[in-house]
Amino acid sequence: MDDFETHLIRNLPRLRRYARSLLQDPQLADDLVQGCLERAWSRKRLWKAREDMCPWLFTIMHNIHANNARRYSRRPQLVSLEVVSDQGETPNQFSSVVLHDLKR
Repeated sequence: MDDFETHLIRNLPRLRRYARSLLQDPQLADDLVQGCLERAWSRKRLWKAREDMCPWLFTIMHNIHANNARRYSRRPQLVSLEVVSDQGETPNQFSSVVLHDLKR
């Protein structure tokens, strides 16, 4: 193993703890760690071997988490069809005519 891989493996427990503190969900935290490792691996040429890798990895993870949170906040909220159908109005004659037209 090269120096990069050794440092990456050594920082895995810290990354997992940080991800779990951010998300409070072990599965989502593991996905976040995986995304962080993928991004770090694809940009390993940017890491300077003399520097501690932990702050670099934490920055990557924080940025991924912030981007995901931003993306999630912009998404429309999903509503279950059961909730929508329970709140619907009772069918009237107009609805029946529209449905008949659609069938035709």
